[in-house]
Amino acid sequence: TTLVIGRDGSLIGFGGKNSNIDGFMPKAISHDGGKTWEKSKTPFQPLGSGQRPSIIRLQSGKLFFVADLFDKKKLGSDGAGAFVALSDDDGITWQKRQLPGVITVGYVTATQGPNGLIHIVTSKGDPSLHIELNEAWVLKGGDAAPAPAEARDVHESREQDPDGKTKAIWSAGFTPDGRYVLNGKQTFFYPNGKKQWESDYAAGHRTGVETFWNAAGTKEWERSFAPDSVWTWTLFDSAGRIKAQSRWNGKKLLDANTDGALAR
Repeated sequence: TTLVIGRDGSLIGFGGKNSNIDGFMPKAISHDGGKTWEKSKTPFQPLGSGQRPSIIRLQSGKLFFVADLFDKKKLGSDGAGAFVALSDDDGITWQKRQLPGVITVGYVTATQGPNGLIHIVTSKGDPSLHIELNEAWVLKGGDAAPAPAEARDVHESREQDPDGKTKAIWSAGFTPDGRYVLNGKQTFFYPNGKKQWESDYAAGHRTGVETFWNAAGTKEWERSFAPDSVWTWTLFDSAGRIKAQSRWNGKKLLDANTDGALAR
């Protein structure tokens, strides 16, 4: 359960692992410091193992809430994904907006910076994300989707074998909250100097094309990542021809085929 102090000093709790009231996430309010509780249902889907909502009070006085749209054990009517919501009446009514391109926030936490920017840190995803947004975006007044924070002070690093041959090259930097993340191209090499694996990153988030080659230099597979979290996985035969291709949204298969033609 995630808790926040009400404007009247009450304790307001949302969620609770593997619990629901009439198929909805529970809410519990205590006006006596936790001795007794009044229980009711929220308009949100209940959550299960590996999931936890987060709630904070913003500088404006509103409540800010973030959670998954679904119970991982029982996919709800809204499908996979995650959302944020604002309430100006201590959780009686909410204005929601789905986070675009996010499959799950898992165990999630939120906070607000001195400049009013709201920060969300997720888990149980690949990769975990740091998302930044503001109240205007939740209220649909913003004109851009929230995005992972950018990396700063990016520099290139190398790892070498004892004989001096390059094993790996990568670039990394720091996000505004101090996380050290990959940013730019990362490449691994075979002992013969040929590329083994290569991928691009933006603030710890994989982007562009990820490629794997065998030791002879033949491409075996590649994954192409789109901004909306949909990616395409392509497998090649020994002659470099496409032998299978599939499209994914996170870990969910969208479509696939094995005849060398792009799935539609």
